[in-house]
Amino acid sequence: KISCVPSWIKSIKTLMEIELGQRRNEWFGIDNNKESQKKWQSMKDAVPLPKRTEPREYLATERTFIKWVRMCYLSLFVGFALLGFQFEPITGSILIIFSLSI
Repeated sequence: KISCVPSWIKSIKTLMEIELGQRRNEWFGIDNNKESQKKWQSMKDAVPLPKRTEPREYLATERTFIKWVRMCYLSLFVGFALLGFQFEPITGSILIIFSLSI
C-alpha cells in the first residue's frame, strides 16, 4: 500500500488536466476563445516543475561511497598480506578489523 504520493506525480497529473482542458475544445469542435486560453496558460505557469539536476551532482554520493569501498578493500588486502607474510601481524589484524567494520 502506498502511504504517500511523490510530488512529481501530482505535477504530471495537473499538467495532464491542463492539457486535456486545452485540447478538449479542439477535439470536440467547441470554439476556443482567448479567455479560456489565458486561464489554462495561467494554470500551466502555476504548476511547479521539478528542477533538473546534473548527474554530476546527483551521483556525487555514489562516487564517494565507491571511493570508501575501494579504500576498505585496499586496507583489507594489505592487512591480509601483512598477516599472511607475518611481517606485521598486529597491524594486519587491525587493518582487517577496521576494513570489515566499515
